[in-house]
Amino acid sequence: MLRMATNRCPALLPTAGRSAGGFGATRKVIPCGVALNFASRVKMYLPVYMKNINRKDIFAVIAVGVIVSILLRLFLFDVFIVKGDSMTPTIEDGDVVFINKMAYAFSTPKRGDIIVVIPRELPKKILKRVVAVPGERIEILKNRVVIKKDRTDSGEVLKEEYLELPDTPDVGKTVLNIDPREYFVLGDNRYMSIDSRELGPVDDWKIKGKVIFDFNFRKLSFKPF
Repeated sequence: MLRMATNRCPALLPTAGRSAGGFGATRKVIPCGVALNFASRVKMYLPVYMKNINRKDIFAVIAVGVIVSILLRLFLFDVFIVKGDSMTPTIEDGDVVFINKMAYAFSTPKRGDIIVVIPRELPKKILKRVVAVPGERIEILKNRVVIKKDRTDSGEVLKEEYLELPDTPDVGKTVLNIDPREYFVLGDNRYMSIDSRELGPVDDWKIKGKVIFDFNFRKLSFKPF
């Protein structure tokens, strides 16, 4: 869209330098009748303001960006590169996962959540899926995961559509009552995963966050959870 300068008021444009009044820029008169479109106005104004940006301003912007990134990484989000196949096919070896570290600040993990946790018997972060929550009884019988309310409950076979191989080998701890503030976690690749069957339940204060996104470089796929 074009706008024509009228004879009544000439267009004024700031130029580099300092005016006598100390405003920071002198004024340049654009002849009346000159058509000014958006592109031409940007070309006129941008070099003037760019000259007024000093190195301190640039360093300040970079410093603020770095500080904000560090704070986000420390308190809100984290990123990991997955090593191992214990969560395939959901999350594969080499995938990049994004973690929400504040996901359980005002709530508790739910069955099906994929979490980052440090087990009692293994002092490193692992990626597993929550299968049983506090107060439940879990039994792995005939390669099936059964969730019960208590010892006398007949229970319900857990439906796990995310598994590529539906069987869950009954190795290690296969019958367990989940105490308060404990969670039973398993990998989606039950034949390759070292999880609560061998390591026991995980403590809620050892849960470091919830997986919210997964990015697969080979497939160039982005998957939310």
